[in-house]
This record gives sequence, structure tokens and C-alpha cells, in this order.
Amino acid sequence: MITATAIRPKGAGRPSTGATSGPVEMRIGFRFAADQPWLLLAPQVAAQVAIEPSLTRIPHTQPWFRGVMSLRGTLYPVFDLGAWLGAAPAALDRARILVVAPGDRGGAVLYSDEPRMLQVRRAAAPVATERLAGLGRTSFHHGDETAIEFDHEKWFLDAAHEVAQRHA
Repeated sequence: MITATAIRPKGAGRPSTGATSGPVEMRIGFRFAADQPWLLLAPQVAAQVAIEPSLTRIPHTQPWFRGVMSLRGTLYPVFDLGAWLGAAPAALDRARILVVAPGDRGGAVLYSDEPRMLQVRRAAAPVATERLAGLGRTSFHHGDETAIEFDHEKWFLDAAHEVAQRHA
């Protein structure tokens, strides 16, 4: 599992605007697409990279719900956050899956940038768009890049209500 001491800080890519405030914090961060903000896990939230996961697709579900996977006997729903935001669904031939909060209340997401420790400061401005705000409301800066604290429990619960496709 990834914990705050298991991975090292790195930086890269997307500019952000706005002032920062407060002390520097170390947070686990990942991206679901290179052109999107970093998503940060709350302190004390564990994550685990799934190695060669096997996904089982569930019929009649949204394209951003990629199916379920089993990890040590626990089933996790797997979500494509980029597709949820309106991008084309990610290819699953080399799926990179991060299990967030392994256990009964966990879920899994596809990622593009390897999870790593990021040095962040709380941003004074709120999350830029309403759709991104659906991932979390607290905005941070990682250098000149935007980062959002991923409210995984709320997002997984909200997504669970939208997973089934509605048929007319």
C-alpha cells in the first residue's frame, strides 16, 4: 500500500492561478489524465496500485464505470474519472488502477501519472469548475499546478447512484 512515507515527491505539468495560504503539506497525489489537475488523498487515506488487475465489466452501466476487480477477496468498483468528466474512455489494454482506501468503503480509479508524494499548499480560490468540484471542494497548489483534494467517500457514494444506465 502507498502511505505518506512510501513514495517520494515529484512534480510536473499543469499551470494554475490564485494565491496560496497555509503551510506546505505532503499529500499522495495522482492524475487520471496528464492535462487534468492532481487529485490528492486526504491525510491518513491509504492507496494501493493494482498490479495486472482483471476487470469484470457489468452490463448496462455508464461508460465511466469500468467494472469490478477483486483484490485479496474484496471486490472494488473501478471508475474512469476522465470519462466521467466527458473525455473518451481510457483504453484498458494496460489499465493502471489505483485502489483508494482499501477495505469495505474503498473503490478504484484509473490513473495516468504514477501516484506520488506532492508538496502542496491550500489555495485561496475554490475548485475551478462545477464538474471538477464534484471530485472535491478543496483546492491546492503544487508549484504552479492545480490539485484538488479527492473526496473519495462522497464521490464513490454519489457515483454509485449514477452507475446504472437509464433506458427510455
